[in-house]
Order: sequence, then C-alpha cells, then structure tokens
Amino acid sequence: MSHTLTAPQALQARQALRPAGRALRSSQVRRSPGGTGSASVTRLTFRGRLVLVALLVMVGFGVFSVGQIASHALAVDSSSPASSVPTDSWVVQPGETLWQIAESVAPGVDPRDTVARIVELNDLPNSSVAAGQSLLVPA
Repeated sequence: MSHTLTAPQALQARQALRPAGRALRSSQVRRSPGGTGSASVTRLTFRGRLVLVALLVMVGFGVFSVGQIASHALAVDSSSPASSVPTDSWVVQPGETLWQIAESVAPGVDPRDTVARIVELNDLPNSSVAAGQSLLVPA
C-alpha cells in the first residue's frame, strides 16, 4: 500500500519538521503544476537584490554618461562654426560703425548677418565699437 500525501497533509508534515515559530504559511508551499490552485513563490535573496541594485545603478550611470557626452558634443558643434570661419583683423576708424565694416568686409551678404558674426567673433556685449579698436572680421 503506497502512502500519498495531499497538500494539507504535506503542509502539516513540513510544519512538524520546522522549529517552533517557523511554521510555513500556505503561500510558501510549492504545489505541483498539475494540482488545483498551483502556485510557487519566488523569493529574491539578499545577493539577488544586491545584483539588481548594482545593475540599476550601472544602467543609470550609462544613461547619465550618454547624456553628458551628447550635450558636450552639441556644445562643441555649436561653437565650431564660429571658430572655423577664416578671419582677418580690422582696426576701427573714427566714425566707423559695425554696419559699415560689415558692408566693406562682405559686400554681397546681408550686413545684419555679418554684424552678428563680428559681434560673436569678438565677444562684444553689443554692436558699439570705438575708434582704434582691433576686431576679428570674417574673411
């Protein structure tokens, strides 16, 4: 005669083998896949939690690094057109304005664009210039 234990009997047998105060809850019992109400509890160990946290930190660091690299690349690209423009030196004469200088330097181009480039090349706070001032102008 074979002895087959049902789920409640198996629970009682396991609880009898455990020390007092450490009884299994019914949610901790692994039931066979074919039985009714089959469920198994998967627990994450301390080492598993530690690995998961480390993985999340590494992913976060990677996202942060990619963002920093992208923003640095955009900053370099935005400053490179001004530095890649060939320039000449120009000394401002008495009574001369940036508009007049822009028309002299680039006669076929809209003076507003040339004035903006001159202001950008020389880091001027505005479009005012003084006689004798040395400027970089687009060649």
